[in-house]
Amino acid sequence: MFVFPATTYRPASTLTDAEIQEIWQFYSQFTERPREAFVAKLRQAPEIFLCRDRQQVLRAFGSIFVVQTQWQGQTYGLLYTHWGAVDPAWRGKRLIQRIGLRYYLRFRLQHPTTPVYWLVCTSTYKSYLLLARNFEHSWPHRDRPWPAREKALVEQGVAQLGLGQMDPVTGVLHRDGSSRYTDGLVDDPALLADPDIAFYAALNPGHRTGDTLPCLAPLNLRSWVFIGRRLVRGGRRRRGAVTS
Repeated sequence: MFVFPATTYRPASTLTDAEIQEIWQFYSQFTERPREAFVAKLRQAPEIFLCRDRQQVLRAFGSIFVVQTQWQGQTYGLLYTHWGAVDPAWRGKRLIQRIGLRYYLRFRLQHPTTPVYWLVCTSTYKSYLLLARNFEHSWPHRDRPWPAREKALVEQGVAQLGLGQMDPVTGVLHRDGSSRYTDGLVDDPALLADPDIAFYAALNPGHRTGDTLPCLAPLNLRSWVFIGRRLVRGGRRRRGAVTS
């Protein structure tokens, strides 16, 4: 039986050198990037989450930045996942959804009437599918163009966070090989049979060398109901597979 890990939320400024080394060793399983640059950015994060199992082994790590932006006189919130990594053995356990719900509820308590979105830069097809498969609406998507509002919000959010210059045609952030993920690359032609993966690979072919695609999804009651229904259906399918 899967037991959800103990999750702690910490200001990055409180991390010890030993904890930073532990995070680096965990995260470097999935990425290639200079340690010094990673640590420097990590120390600037307002808050990180750390998920550990019963033996206190780190199983997931990430950081959420909160920014607010404007469009046509209306304020919008963006919850930006700066880092996010989950042990492969712990994926598909609704861990990220639970953490995301916590951040959403905290933002909603502080800003009860402000519309809010999830912003994530997808450097692998797996991170892209987290939005494409779990949200009724997300962008970019193979079946729908960017609405004017959401396109403006993602561009402003990327600029406010200092993430770089988006490609005016594809929306990709080019990294020029400065960092890259080693997990979740479209390196098997068979993966292209999936239309969502094929769309991502065509839009962001440079993901193999670190290019990343900013994506956006609304966080509202309708979104959480949709996510909840998918989780229930997924749980039923898993139980059926066990008992059949």
